[in-house]
Amino acid sequence: MTFTVSFDEATTITGTPRLPLDNMVDANGNQVYASYVSGSGTATATFVYNVQDGDESGSVQIALTSTDLDLNGGSVTDLYNNNLDTSFATNSIAVSTGIEV
Repeated sequence: MTFTVSFDEATTITGTPRLPLDNMVDANGNQVYASYVSGSGTATATFVYNVQDGDESGSVQIALTSTDLDLNGGSVTDLYNNNLDTSFATNSIAVSTGIEV
């Protein structure tokens, strides 16, 4: 599954930030994450999650009102080196999803 995050300005992304996926857990009941794959230097970042055997889901979604982007040791900054507010509830991040076959 591919998730596209659109920011309101260009960002520099380092490391492997992750998007927590709600309503989906792995075979052991742990939360799953879509991992950052591309987009640094632009206003759009792409995250991917590969569904594994045993994953359980009511429907795949990102809770934009109560979830934060997990920086996972990485960073997301603007062109002036200001850190991104990682809370989806307080910024203008837009997310679209697609399923890769």
